[in-house]
Amino acid sequence: MEQKFCFKQCIRLSVILVCVVCIVAAFVTMGGWALLVVLVSWMLCLNGAAEVVTVTAGIDVFDFHYELKTWAEADETCNKDKKHLVDVKDAAVNDLIKQRFETQSFTEETLDHYFVGFWTGGRAPSNRKYSNGSSFLWSDGQVVSAGGGFSQWAVNEPNVTITNELGLVATPCGNGDIIQSTGSWYSSTLDTKFFFVCQSYFCPATTISHPDLGVPVSFSKQDVGYTYQSNTKCPKNSPTAHEPYAIMSCTGKGKWKDEVFKHSCDFTLEDYSTVKFTSLDHRRQVANSLEVQTFQGEDLTMDEITLVADGLDNILDTEIINQLIAKSCVSTIGNVLKVPPHLIQDTENARRILALLDKIVEIVPINKEDFNKTTNMIGVYVLKPNLQHFIQGVSYTRTESNQSTSRGFAFTDLNIQTGEVQSNISSFIQLKLPEGKIYPSRIPRIAFYIFRRNRLFDNKALTSDVIMAASLPGTEGSKVTKEVFIKFKQKQNFTNNDPTMENNCGFWDVERQRWVKDGNIVDANNSYVACSFNHLTNFATLFISDEQNKQHSNILKLISTIGSSLSAACLAFTIVTFVFVPKTRTASKFRGSFLLANLSMALLLLNAFFIVSDQSIVTSSKNACVIMAIVIYYSFLCSFQWMSIEAIVLLFIVFKSIYYMTKLSDRMVIMTSLLWGWGVPLLVVVTIAGAELDVYRRVDGICWINQGQMLYFVVIPAGVFVCLNFMVYCMSCHRVFKSQKLQKKNLMFSLTTFVTFGLAWGLLFGVYFSTSYNPRFIMQCMFVVFNSLQGVFLFMLYILRHKDVRHLISEQIRASVLSTT
Repeated sequence: MEQKFCFKQCIRLSVILVCVVCIVAAFVTMGGWALLVVLVSWMLCLNGAAEVVTVTAGIDVFDFHYELKTWAEADETCNKDKKHLVDVKDAAVNDLIKQRFETQSFTEETLDHYFVGFWTGGRAPSNRKYSNGSSFLWSDGQVVSAGGGFSQWAVNEPNVTITNELGLVATPCGNGDIIQSTGSWYSSTLDTKFFFVCQSYFCPATTISHPDLGVPVSFSKQDVGYTYQSNTKCPKNSPTAHEPYAIMSCTGKGKWKDEVFKHSCDFTLEDYSTVKFTSLDHRRQVANSLEVQTFQGEDLTMDEITLVADGLDNILDTEIINQLIAKSCVSTIGNVLKVPPHLIQDTENARRILALLDKIVEIVPINKEDFNKTTNMIGVYVLKPNLQHFIQGVSYTRTESNQSTSRGFAFTDLNIQTGEVQSNISSFIQLKLPEGKIYPSRIPRIAFYIFRRNRLFDNKALTSDVIMAASLPGTEGSKVTKEVFIKFKQKQNFTNNDPTMENNCGFWDVERQRWVKDGNIVDANNSYVACSFNHLTNFATLFISDEQNKQHSNILKLISTIGSSLSAACLAFTIVTFVFVPKTRTASKFRGSFLLANLSMALLLLNAFFIVSDQSIVTSSKNACVIMAIVIYYSFLCSFQWMSIEAIVLLFIVFKSIYYMTKLSDRMVIMTSLLWGWGVPLLVVVTIAGAELDVYRRVDGICWINQGQMLYFVVIPAGVFVCLNFMVYCMSCHRVFKSQKLQKKNLMFSLTTFVTFGLAWGLLFGVYFSTSYNPRFIMQCMFVVFNSLQGVFLFMLYILRHKDVRHLISEQIRASVLSTT
């Protein structure tokens, strides 16, 4: 009785833990991440573990600094982080500051202050004309509580008796050990020390008027550094329905600028190549329209890419353009580069786009100012060189903002520098021009390019995370350049442990359309490689590999395809056997047949979807590829779930004391198994898709889990299942070998259990963590052979090997033939 009680208690505890995990998962999935982060941050603050706490609310990011500083010191700290002291323009922000006080534990040093609070961006000059709050201005220059807006001044505030310059403090009031939160505002001289709150810049929601159509065009509140499309879309009955009317850039300290409009919703991509231009402004309008229409470039098809290239050819079929036309054309090219690589890489369109970029930098006017255009996918800078460029060198540099790794280049990421490049620059291309005989007049312009993702070049050998280029339009670059220095940050999965591959510098040969090993490595470590060249073209660091790697890749692909096809056929036959041969699932065999049929179904789906995932009908569509990745991952999880069920059931059978203690009915086994085998994976897959769909998106055309998430979503889960199944395997084999001395039966039991439990998936660890090439290739071959043929092994062990099962199948076939005749 005591053992049963303990077992029941364990069961109840497990159920409670599972419920808690499910509630937390649902909470996080339904958008509770921000609140969860806040709660954790508050807990850390209560323990005095955090001096700066970051809280995210929508697109706003607030840094709560628990360090006493004057207003000027606080403002300087915020500016260093490219933020500003908080503007408390609504009750939500004010309540957030109030809540921070209610949950903050203060040190004795802080409590010694009679008055504690947070500096904000509000400030009033010493020569203020008004005695009320309207003399205060927020950091963006707006009057505090302008137009009857939000304010929360305390009684007798602001203090009109103080003639010095004042700052606005959002604070509770304190006295001794008592902190009482009021949420009110106070004024104080700027030399008083308070905590402070920094806020990220953003562009407010706004509405502008379309200059040609007179339509009001609205934009949502957005963070700085990127271009956004309008909320207002073309009418439903127009040829370009649901496409934006305009795009606009959120720049600097939260200022909207560079609005670009679509001049007509009746224009389709087919029309841009046939336009007859009547003026330079007409050409600009058409270029603007094409830029707006292609803004959602990731949805373009291969045929649409061709139409866009045709349109750009037509727009640039002139020797006279202005910078606005050039910027729209570069933006359009950046939009095209959002597409999956297989739609453009190694195609005629890739060569056309490179030629178009060359045409733009040749004809864009730079007499009055340099040409500079940055999109999240590409940056282009064209300048007129001066004497300092010849003496000190000129560089096109890239720094990484917090957002740039996931969202692409921000406007502030790319810059031009003269002289030595700072050490914090992650990538740069530097030209050092020859001194003496070559004068600036001999080189009319210098053009720099940077590509965030490789879409225009073959990328099988690339290890750099960007591709950079430089050219001297109108000159023979190879004859006038002295040195080109390029420094690249390496990809995270960079490794140099492969004996058949070596790290090299290389350039893109335009004529042969391939990467060519060239240049010298002047500096390198695990994070970056610096190269020097003596000519200009598109550069990137490479892994130059031998042909053996391509052969190995083809071998592995062939084995996978053949193995998966054979397994799919064998698994289908296994399922058909259990469904159409009733005697294989009699009372004594029901549980085993039921479990094996479901395992076969999961593996069949995994193999079938794997075969289909490589077809062009799937890979050519972004949405289809994402769906295929989801169903493959679901089949993958289901396969492991059913293999774990097989292990658990075998454990119950071998250790009969557990079996008799539980006495589970067939109905209970079926319901529990179905829930665990098919329901739990569905919950996991849907939760991941709801929380972060990008987990299922890849940029290399492969319909599978994102490469950066493989460890967490594939390797670790597979490792956990394999380890648990291996433990059961060892325990079961030990028990069986101990109870029976028949060596042949023991060996067959061991082999059957090994295959059923999917222990060959343990080779995945060797494939993933192997650092040497030859052992890794051997592990890859073993992994592919054993796991692609798992369905074949199951068929041989459970169907083909058993004489009685073969007899039942023959008997059923004869009975079916007789019944039909």
